[in-house]
Amino acid sequence: MNQPNTPHTPPNRWQSFQEHTKQLEQKLYSEDGLKPLITLEGLIREIPHAQEWTNRDIDHVLKTALIATLQSATHQELLDALKQDDNTINTILDYISREIDKLKNTKATAQEILEKFQIQFRQYKNQIVGTDKQVPINEKGNKQFEQTEIPVSKLGLLIEYLRKQHIYSDDIFVCIGENKPKTRRETTYFLIEIPRLNRGILICEDYGEATYIIDLSEHRETIFAATKRQLKECHGAISIELNLDDLESWYSNIHQAIFGDNIDSKEKLDLQDFDALRATISPKIITEHILKSEDINTPEKWMNLKGNGYRGQGLSKPTLKVLGMGLHAIATIFGVQGNPIGSRYTMAQLGIKIFGPHPAFNLSPRKKLPPVSQEDITLEVSQNEEINTPEKWMALIIPNEEIEAIIGERTTFKSTMKICDRGLHGVARIFGILGNPEKSPKVMAELGRKMFGEHPIFEIPSAIENIKAPTTTEIIEAIITNNNINTPEKWMSILHRYKYQMRLKGLTLFSVAKLFGLTESPNRSQHAMAELGKIIFKNPDHPAFQVPDKSKITIQDIERAISTSSDINTPEGWMQLTATERSTHKIGGLTLRDIAKLYNLPLKPNRSRSDMAELGKIILKNPDHPAFQIEETPEANQEEIVQEVLATASINTLDKWIALTQKEKLKLKICGLGLYAIAGKFGIKGNPSTSSAIMKELGEIIFSKIIFREDTPS
Repeated sequence: MNQPNTPHTPPNRWQSFQEHTKQLEQKLYSEDGLKPLITLEGLIREIPHAQEWTNRDIDHVLKTALIATLQSATHQELLDALKQDDNTINTILDYISREIDKLKNTKATAQEILEKFQIQFRQYKNQIVGTDKQVPINEKGNKQFEQTEIPVSKLGLLIEYLRKQHIYSDDIFVCIGENKPKTRRETTYFLIEIPRLNRGILICEDYGEATYIIDLSEHRETIFAATKRQLKECHGAISIELNLDDLESWYSNIHQAIFGDNIDSKEKLDLQDFDALRATISPKIITEHILKSEDINTPEKWMNLKGNGYRGQGLSKPTLKVLGMGLHAIATIFGVQGNPIGSRYTMAQLGIKIFGPHPAFNLSPRKKLPPVSQEDITLEVSQNEEINTPEKWMALIIPNEEIEAIIGERTTFKSTMKICDRGLHGVARIFGILGNPEKSPKVMAELGRKMFGEHPIFEIPSAIENIKAPTTTEIIEAIITNNNINTPEKWMSILHRYKYQMRLKGLTLFSVAKLFGLTESPNRSQHAMAELGKIIFKNPDHPAFQVPDKSKITIQDIERAISTSSDINTPEGWMQLTATERSTHKIGGLTLRDIAKLYNLPLKPNRSRSDMAELGKIILKNPDHPAFQIEETPEANQEEIVQEVLATASINTLDKWIALTQKEKLKLKICGLGLYAIAGKFGIKGNPSTSSAIMKELGEIIFSKIIFREDTPS
């Protein structure tokens, strides 16, 4: 088969894809690093028609979607590798191996290494591994010994070694110490903890500084304060020297120190919140440190900490660290739920635990915003001139040239935008959307779709469509090799509902039109479709492309066209148009729905015979003609629909229901209603005729009702 275009995944599937891609980024170097990748592949295989794709096709779609969602700032080399023609899993494994191999020769700092390899760490505000005796310092402050620069990174060597022993990034936690003034070491020691092995590794990048392996069953705080002599004499630490000419001995000694005593390996620990590590730091120790701190040692000072702050702006709740831990971690140790950084109430509750009851902790109840519904928000958006169209909405977050060209003016992000007294993040939560629209165009688009419905500007992921910008030649080749659209007649007969789903080399029709220099969307305009077709087929005079511009068609043009058509210029002929003909028939270049709009009538003659009659009365100026007197029959309810499904042999099981072809779905009528109307009866949005997922959802609801019917045949 031809290589599939990027799938037009439903919003919930795309949102799930984004979440699992984020997990892949977070777990890339962990033991379960490739599990999100397997889940992502499974999501793609759930896409309708994916069963027709080969494994190579699936892999192509997976790579394309990953390229669109991975953060280029942190994974640029991986993105570049994914663009090469190779299996996705092999590409990622090769990338991880290369990055690990680079570690031994890296010049990066310990913190940079830990951040890159997603290893949890914290800064310890004291020296780790004290010196037994200070080396004299001369008058100019220069150390009276020579330092030899080590050409490799001990930390890099150690991470590489641990990985070979199946100790991954999510198995270790690092505490980075601070050097005291006049300490002879150029860099600090840091403690690498492996909780499930109950082992710690003290390592320093300086030449001549030994590596120590210790048993973490001892109290960690006393280990931090120990000198080298105390580590060996009091804590049984094993000292290992690095000989650059004999790295294998260094690895062998570390292996013996960590694994040599057949130690009991615990279950793998979740270090995300550091709970396993904090358990050894008691509330009493934290309280003692707080009471010794001049900045926060009274209830008043505690409650006066600012809620926001940045480095260099003084102490604040986000920057406060006690024993290297932030306020949220401290609250967890004291058993206080919530985050003190974002809540004064939680800050007060934590203060009571530390200082005891005090008037400073007596807060008046927080004023709560009145509840609002999705309808309230949608109404306020529709009444706000700044954001009441999809284009203006998206311009809030993406002030790019494309959107500016659409709305005709320059835009800037409104970071203070409030809707029903709530920020964009709060609005998203009301609609059940994860993520912050202020930080993610994709989330902003998803929220916009909830309020405005489908629109080209919300097509997600737009990044995927533009990953590999095809040339106009490639687009034309894709069209002329596709038997469904490779002639002017076939091109112009594409149904409106399929235009939005259509992809050419990964681009939507609107994107293709812009690629050819057109500004009008073929999705919405048959005239624009014709203009694009003229360019692609290089045949502007072809009869199929002679489509009038809708904006220039008048009522007189329509009435003239009807009067000269013997098939529909009488009430009888007008009303004899079938449902299929009403959906496709054009008069003077307009569909029946367009004609109703031209007359400013809120009618849908393509879907309703009664609306067809109302339109005919006006156009043919004969409102009393018998052909227009339609008897209104009450529409079927859910129970009647269920009864007819049960009585129809071709659809009376869920398997038969799901197995219907698209052609059969379009022809199917139940109680005189098409599938789109049936879906509406059961509260389902979307068209089952064009979506297998919606067809399955509707079937499951109908057959769940059948299963619990008392008259269901056994």
